Amino acid sequence: MPKSSRIPKGRDSSLDLLRGLAALNIIFIHTTFWSGEAYVPEALKSISLAVDVSFFFFLSGWSLSYARSLKKNLMSLINTYLKYLVFLAFYFALLLLIREVSGVAEGLTLENLLANLRFQVAWNTALPVVMSSMWFMEVYYVVVPIAMLLRWAAYQLGGGSEKWASVLLGGALAADLAGLVYTWRGGSIPLLSQVTLFYLAFVLLGLVCRGAVIPRLSWALGLIAADAVLMVLTARRLGLDWRRMQDMKFPPNAVYLCYSLLAVIAALWLRGKLSSVSPQNPLCQVGRAALVFYFCQGIGGSLLMVLLPRIQLVWYAKLPLAYVINVAVTAVFVCLLSALYWLVFQFLPKLLGGSRERL
Repeated sequence: MPKSSRIPKGRDSSLDLLRGLAALNIIFIHTTFWSGEAYVPEALKSISLAVDVSFFFFLSGWSLSYARSLKKNLMSLINTYLKYLVFLAFYFALLLLIREVSGVAEGLTLENLLANLRFQVAWNTALPVVMSSMWFMEVYYVVVPIAMLLRWAAYQLGGGSEKWASVLLGGALAADLAGLVYTWRGGSIPLLSQVTLFYLAFVLLGLVCRGAVIPRLSWALGLIAADAVLMVLTARRLGLDWRRMQDMKFPPNAVYLCYSLLAVIAALWLRGKLSSVSPQNPLCQVGRAALVFYFCQGIGGSLLMVLLPRIQLVWYAKLPLAYVINVAVTAVFVCLLSALYWLVFQFLPKLLGGSRERL
């Protein structure tokens, strides 16, 4: 993995570390559900979803709380999309390379390219895990702008007070959850889908919990136990099998909400233990490049699907090996994509700027 760029002053290393853990777990999830679909036990697949996309949205809300400027937040969204476009060019270049090497031309269509620009899933591609992972980005570009506007409005209405802004954001979170329950009961809200309401709740929760810490392990364990009991009771009330969590993720239901809160509770306890973590910690470096890892894990996961059928081992030996291979392949492509980002966003602008000065 390339060395991280200059670390901004005051950056929250505990947030970076948790992002790093989440990014590595996304790789584990896609190792169990794609190449591992035929051999990984169902219970382990459900366990892997304990730190999932909803946790990323919680961390997104947490990070939004550090910048009050609506303009800076919107510019960050634009910058993220520009990075996605560069990745998309990188992805199609890989598809071209695969076509030249193997003759497989799947995915190289104008229809797929136009769909990818909108984060839409493109089927029948040579790297199937890549765009199948991008449903997250489509939701992100709906949910995060809403959260940004709500945060800006909360500070305006609260007169710039952190206390009143938190109260107002807490009210927005309560209203969002009420709307979510309403959709679960069969209702509909114009312009706000069930998926939007669900993930918006986690972004708002991250904003509300900006300074929150669970100080004692006993408190955290008590909250986790209470949440787990609520999850099981809710699953029984709905007639669902809580051990098959993937079935409750699309669309997300109340059982998946309870399950997702387990990671949030653990993070709020860990936050108090990670205050002295070094910014140079490897997990922090992964966390600062979490978006790049998210982009590239689909490439590693897709290549693993080709390799893994040739490995004949019992599942508990095969899965760790598959995960190590997936992380290693992903890290290679992270390095390549990071180098491409440096070329596009740093080297070329300086080169073009120097050329204009000479002219």
